[in-house]
Amino acid sequence: MPKTISQLVTDFQTLTNDSSTSSGTLAKTLINFGVRSVLGAQNWTFNKTYRQYSSATSIQSYEKPYDAFRMESVHYWDSNVWYALKEVRDDRQWRILNNTVVTGLPYSWFISTHTGHVELYPIPSDSKGTIRMNYLKKVRDIGVTDYSTGSVTATSGGTAFTGAGTAWGTLFAGRSISVSGTDTPIDGYWFEIDRVNGVGTIEVRESIPNAVNNATYKISELIPLPDGFEDIPLWYALDRYYQIKEKPVLAREYERKYKEQLGELQNRDMRSASNIIEKQYEGEGMMNPNSNPWSITLS
Repeated sequence: MPKTISQLVTDFQTLTNDSSTSSGTLAKTLINFGVRSVLGAQNWTFNKTYRQYSSATSIQSYEKPYDAFRMESVHYWDSNVWYALKEVRDDRQWRILNNTVVTGLPYSWFISTHTGHVELYPIPSDSKGTIRMNYLKKVRDIGVTDYSTGSVTATSGGTAFTGAGTAWGTLFAGRSISVSGTDTPIDGYWFEIDRVNGVGTIEVRESIPNAVNNATYKISELIPLPDGFEDIPLWYALDRYYQIKEKPVLAREYERKYKEQLGELQNRDMRSASNIIEKQYEGEGMMNPNSNPWSITLS
């Protein structure tokens, strides 16, 4: 099961036999150093995700996801096919391409140097498409106190939790929610919060498999590592702690545990997989809009 930052702080205090407030503060700092150390070690597949947006008629520019550190690719869904769009990285090349206003099925994307938005070319001609932005997530410090005030209700198959006696804010987006005491399959399961719709409704990224009514819950920040590897930042934190305390034997032991489990995570991550069926475009470089290959419209 995923672990929260609160759980790792408790484990740190237990293993160091120090439950003081200052120990908890130090634990959060060192654990966050550990998280950054792990996520900065390589380009992890588990730290990549995507968000999908509907196209809009004659709209070229779309905001990047709020938690995107680096865009990886953009795909476009049209007529039951995912198309892999080609990135244009040169501002001048993008301006030249856009000298001709074209609407139709996009085949290129570009990150605007002015707005930071993702732009598509040709410009979508209708609102029937789906834009899938694939990206590497930002690394941010975690350590906010768990929230469990009030209760939650949800319908089976929905993606929303409705709160009673709650005061959720927009900063809850990106955290995770778990319910308990319902004696249903979702007890203890974590749902990532996608957005907060006011103080009483939150949207999650996964479907809720069964209904719950006035259930107890908890909103927490999870350690952003795969199941079974959440303790790596804890070993890092304990290594640094015992270096500070000048206890080299304990420091070396936790350094060993950190490196050993990090190696296991690297072995696990040595794969490349995609569940997207991509339709490849013929030819290389920029497409010529005058060739009009997909019934695009010139204006």
